Amino acid sequence: MTLINTDKKELAFLQGGGNSAQLIMGTDWGSSPLGAPAQWPIVLKQALGMILMNSAPAFICWGKEQLLLYNDAFAKAYQPQGIGQPIGISLNTEWTALSTLLIDIDSATFMQKLQ
Repeated sequence: MTLINTDKKELAFLQGGGNSAQLIMGTDWGSSPLGAPAQWPIVLKQALGMILMNSAPAFICWGKEQLLLYNDAFAKAYQPQGIGQPIGISLNTEWTALSTLLIDIDSATFMQKLQ
C-alpha cells in the first residue's frame, strides 16, 4: 500500500492490514461521521491497527452510528456490504444476532465466538 507522504505517519496503523486496510484507504470518508482516517482518534487507530493484524475475525463498532470497521478474517466470515457503514446496513441478516449484543454497550467489549 502506498501512502501519501503527508499522511504516512497518521496512516501507519493501516500498514500490513490486508484487504480491509486497502478498503479503508479506497473509501471516500468525506460524508462519514468518522472523517478522513488520518484524522481519526488515536484510540480508534490503535484498536483498528491491532485487529487488522489479527488472524481471528474481529470488528469495531464505532460511535452512536455503530459504524463497522473490521479485519480480513471478519470479512471472510460475515461478508459485510461495506466498511464504515452502520452495522445494520453492512451486515444485513447477521445484524439481528449482533444487535442484541450491542444495544447497551458503550465501552470496549471483548466477545468470542459470535455464532
